[in-house]
Amino acid sequence: MKKNVNLIYVSISMLLAVLILYYSLAQSEPSGGKKGIQTDKIKHFIAYALLSFSLFKSKLPKNHSFIIAGTYGLLIEFIQMGLAYRFFDPFDVIANYLGSSIVLFLRSENGERIAGKL
Repeated sequence: MKKNVNLIYVSISMLLAVLILYYSLAQSEPSGGKKGIQTDKIKHFIAYALLSFSLFKSKLPKNHSFIIAGTYGLLIEFIQMGLAYRFFDPFDVIANYLGSSIVLFLRSENGERIAGKL
């Protein structure tokens, strides 16, 4: 049974990684310079928090899920530099790593109790 659960979280991680890649490289509508809170950064935070959490639940070694998810986001930002319709945004990288850092809390003593209930 544990292997099936692990396989489910590995599959979810792969699906999330593909969706993140697709939406990160797809041509998008310009934001129009809206002021105030940037929903784009919130989307980055949530996407990488979910990716990191699913990697965490797939039983990766300690802290690897944070490193893998955050670095994946960094690599995608570098790929965007080569696209005419996308650009490298250091604030996206920060949002990606902050979202990925959720798993570091889950690795703590209090976080283990919370993650065990999820």
